[in-house]
Amino acid sequence: LNVDDNDLTYLPSFHECYSLKSLSASENYLETVPTIKDCNSLTSLNLSGNNISRLPNSIGSIGRLKSINISN
Repeated sequence: LNVDDNDLTYLPSFHECYSLKSLSASENYLETVPTIKDCNSLTSLNLSGNNISRLPNSIGSIGRLKSINISN
């Protein structure tokens, strides 16, 4: 799922997204990371270019996640 550069200020929580492998929401206006739970296929999360200062605890439960980018 790619929603890069859409002037987003909010993303909804992602629950039970069993087939979601990649989520990219870079270059938006996000300040928080949505709750991501039971998205066991997620391997890549790109939230670069936002104003994110911390990750939710739920990130730790995603066993296949290999890449997280939250750089500004």
